[in-house]
Amino acid sequence: MSVPNRSLKFVSFLDRKADGWFDDLEKLVNSFADRDLPCNVFIEDPQFLLYLTETSDSSLLSKFSKLNRLANLYLIMPTDRSLLDYSELSNDLSTVYSTLLLKLIHKAHLMLKLRPLRTGRADDITGELVVIKGPIDDPGLSIRERDYLYLLNKDGNVKLFYR
Repeated sequence: MSVPNRSLKFVSFLDRKADGWFDDLEKLVNSFADRDLPCNVFIEDPQFLLYLTETSDSSLLSKFSKLNRLANLYLIMPTDRSLLDYSELSNDLSTVYSTLLLKLIHKAHLMLKLRPLRTGRADDITGELVVIKGPIDDPGLSIRERDYLYLLNKDGNVKLFYR
């Protein structure tokens, strides 16, 4: 799917060979490089690249770093407690995931935490959004740490409220 002005492009790698994802994405990002606006790349559930390919977490981090130099990189990952438990087995999914997430957190400029209300959805609030400054400081980036509550309406609109 792409928008008529070609400023937004959705790419799915499910129908391609999993090992070639980085080369394909790098070519796509470079094709946007001639524009004046910075390119933003959102990767949802990047931990699957560890499970589906013969890639180590260090190799994956290296690819993410290279991609982040070409574009603004945003990684979207779940933080379910069951995924964050270490086990005695080094190749256990929760251990691999926890290790990757911890390494990514240590390289982050900014982290966003988005979660539904713990008590379920209320009529006036759907969940909370927390903006957190990451451990990597960038003098050109001003981040205000804030907590918000959000409401997702039936028509798909989102309202933010300061907490």
